Amino acid sequence: MERLFVLTISFICLHLTSGAHGAANDDLLRRVAALEQKQAEIDQTIRSQQILIQLQDEKFDAQIKEMQESLATCQTAAADLKKQRYDEQMLRKKRQFDGNVAFSVWLDHDMTLGSGQVIRFNKIITNEANGYDPNTGHFTCPEAGMYVFSFMVSQRGNYGELEAKLVKNGEHIIDGVAETAHDAQDLQGGNTVALRLQKGDTVAIEEVIGNHVEGWTGYRLTSFTGMFVYP
Repeated sequence: MERLFVLTISFICLHLTSGAHGAANDDLLRRVAALEQKQAEIDQTIRSQQILIQLQDEKFDAQIKEMQESLATCQTAAADLKKQRYDEQMLRKKRQFDGNVAFSVWLDHDMTLGSGQVIRFNKIITNEANGYDPNTGHFTCPEAGMYVFSFMVSQRGNYGELEAKLVKNGEHIIDGVAETAHDAQDLQGGNTVALRLQKGDTVAIEEVIGNHVEGWTGYRLTSFTGMFVYP
């Protein structure tokens, strides 16, 4: 555009210097002035467009910066929340497993079982850390360490011999025996053992000999207890 304008001016100047008449010269001068005005308008339009583009670029850059700052804030908040949840989980775990594992349960009704069946002690006295499940009769270790377990089974009347065993993951560990000889007898038998357990190990009491286990709310003679001792 600038080159065209320069060529036009040069042409007009050459025409003026060629000795043309005054009226023609005046017309050429008006045309030059019109071209100059047009060029000025074009230049002004270009400057206005450049300013508008610059303002739009600055606005766009500001929006991008704001979005980046917002994203960084969200990422920081998410990281803080994740750490908070992790800390809360660790705190709950610490509260739950810092040696606070113990249970004591008893049986409130007679049971008729076959050999190898688990005695499901249904009445809970203590069950910290919820390791004992009354629905299955199993204690599931929530924290590795040394534990002590004891159990008592009772027999009354002429049911004869009752033998029960404590099992770890199904493995026979120790026994308890109660054997009555006549209807007037009430006997208990049991045992105590210290066991090292890993998390997830199970401990239960199973019937071995006899098919009757005495349970009664008046005399709470059939029971099972376990507790965490040390890591």
